Amino acid sequence: MFIGHLPAAYLLGQAVRKTFPSMQLSTSVILSAALVGGILPDFDLIYFYTIGEKQVVHHKYWSHTPFYWLVIYLTCATLTLLFQYKKAFRILSIVFSAIMLHLILDTITGTIYWLHPYSATAFTFVQVPAVHQWWVANFIMHWTFGIELLLLVIAAMLFLKRGI
Repeated sequence: MFIGHLPAAYLLGQAVRKTFPSMQLSTSVILSAALVGGILPDFDLIYFYTIGEKQVVHHKYWSHTPFYWLVIYLTCATLTLLFQYKKAFRILSIVFSAIMLHLILDTITGTIYWLHPYSATAFTFVQVPAVHQWWVANFIMHWTFGIELLLLVIAAMLFLKRGI
């Protein structure tokens, strides 16, 4: 996924806002939490392009492994509920939902280790063949890029209709 994560996260944030109007969070907080969560797993790209020197596909890093996000979420959720930080729990849940959405979207053409650490099986829905010399072109020219464009168009239309 190249351009689909932020539009998908925006749509998730809007869905949360509309579905749970009594959440007691402002629209900007809900959308910010969704947008941050929507790209959070890709912060590993900083390591990938610097210290990691592109030696290992970034989907193999812990930040693209659902298990670790679940452990982080459950730990933080337990603490927020224990100390009765209801707003923090709601924000955390939106961020976690957006992270899971990111990983689901990455599973379309990338590999995600959904059962790690219990299995080394990598999951992907569609294999993108390497037919172009530049690896990015393989993804942009593949039919699955249409999913990303569709997410972008729907998010843009909703944004233009609502203003935020």
